[in-house]
Amino acid sequence: MSYFTFGLLSLSLIYAIYFAVSTLVSKRYPEVRVEGIEEIRRRSGVNFKLKLKDDSRVNAFSLVNNVIVVTSSLLQLNEEEVLAAIAHEVGHLKMRHHLKSLAITSAVVLSFFLLLGSLPLALSVSLLGLVIQRYFSRRFEVEADKFASELVDKHSLIALIMNYGDTSSSFLSTHPSSVARIKKII
Repeated sequence: MSYFTFGLLSLSLIYAIYFAVSTLVSKRYPEVRVEGIEEIRRRSGVNFKLKLKDDSRVNAFSLVNNVIVVTSSLLQLNEEEVLAAIAHEVGHLKMRHHLKSLAITSAVVLSFFLLLGSLPLALSVSLLGLVIQRYFSRRFEVEADKFASELVDKHSLIALIMNYGDTSSSFLSTHPSSVARIKKII
């Protein structure tokens, strides 16, 4: 079997797992209603489901199948901050960040297998791919913040990021630091 064929099989497995996990996660959690959510749906043009995860951490995340999962702790915040978190996740959905990330991952995986005949080159390209993926991941966060700031009160979004965002950003972080994110919103 050629390296390319093995790469395609690997990608098929990655895609199957990615979409299966999104489906399983979205079925695992119950739907939740949040005051003000219909306005975000209307203004964004994104039809999404909102699900609830019982968790002590303040967090929200979106899935490729237009599901946004919010934690029970997030729902304890004031309404404006809750809507800011949801609007941020809607930004990821609207701009198809999940699919773009999957495309970048696909390019890295295929490149690795195409260059596997030269292991040092394959590993170098994979490392470069990781750096590129991290760059785009951080860029997607800033784009989602900007999108959210057009849907909800900017000050609520900034407060949410200041209180619950990453205070620092390492080389491998998927999110920029809170300070860097806020500078892009202001």
